Amino acid sequence: MDRERFRRSGQRLLALTVEVCQGACEVEQARLEAKRIGRSYGTWARGKGIDSPKMLRAFHLIRRTMIDAAFELTETENLEPQAVRELLVRLEESMDAVEMGLLEATLPFHTRTAGSG
Repeated sequence: MDRERFRRSGQRLLALTVEVCQGACEVEQARLEAKRIGRSYGTWARGKGIDSPKMLRAFHLIRRTMIDAAFELTETENLEPQAVRELLVRLEESMDAVEMGLLEATLPFHTRTAGSG
């Protein structure tokens, strides 16, 4: 995955996150696309010899940024508590899907390298 592809994937993940937070896309479709994005990053990482823990640490920084942005959105929009809860659940589900995609792509690598040492 080259720099341009990373940039496009990152932009799509951000756009997808906004769509998810706004409820502007179907939940299952968003989950599948988020998982595909995660799998793409994970496949790249596996090709570069980056193991699952390192990839997850990097993703958790992105996840934290997305959650912080969502909290800022809830403050500027004066959302009711139930709406905040729903937004955060949708965001978590999307981020979980990215994480699962990462793991599906990198765990086979991690398992092979852990077993060979």
